[in-house]
Amino acid sequence: MKAIFTVLLAIVSFSLSAQNFTFEPTSLEKTIVIDDDSDLLIDIIRNEEVDTLRLSYELITNNIPEEWYTAYCDNHGCYSTLPESGSMSPMYEDMIGFVKLIINPNSVEGNGIVQYYIYEDNDYENGQTMTFIIHTPNTVGIDNIIDLSFNFYPNPVINTLTIDTEETTLEISIYNLFGHQILSLHPQQNSNIQINAQLWPTGIYFLELKSLNGVKTTRKFVKK
Repeated sequence: MKAIFTVLLAIVSFSLSAQNFTFEPTSLEKTIVIDDDSDLLIDIIRNEEVDTLRLSYELITNNIPEEWYTAYCDNHGCYSTLPESGSMSPMYEDMIGFVKLIINPNSVEGNGIVQYYIYEDNDYENGQTMTFIIHTPNTVGIDNIIDLSFNFYPNPVINTLTIDTEETTLEISIYNLFGHQILSLHPQQNSNIQINAQLWPTGIYFLELKSLNGVKTTRKFVKK
């Protein structure tokens, strides 16, 4: 009897924590016009069994070249940049939510990846990553973005954050959850870059690396 109750409890717990939305498509790759605005749109479909769906988002990757114009829209509104975080308007009945990026490369060739983590309000673990992959017609493809990579540890960090990268890095920036830059440095080496985080308040931060060719990569970490 106890075993049956345990199984039923597990099933109920799973159903309560199941994700109540899906993406269509789950990710989007697009070659865009190099000198005009291009739209990239991913729909968010609400589970019909849920009366009201409230979603928030967090920017976890941004490799867009700095020369490109970028804008963000969802069912709450539009922003003339890529916001670090925010909330969408509630989705009722037959509403379909969405995230749309508007990109204009301003005649600058290149590639970019933008990823947003979409999650249910008050339930950060119940979410999914939405991926946009963008490139211009004359670039070799997405491989040259993936080469812009770095490792950082530990995460969460208590005292010292260490960064290792194969890139020749022009600038490292740290932002808090409100988008305020709390640190900017120009490292002289690519490996074992150490940042003293001991005095930072506990919370969520964003680590941004900018390479010599203007490509930026952003990652989230936690300070304990």
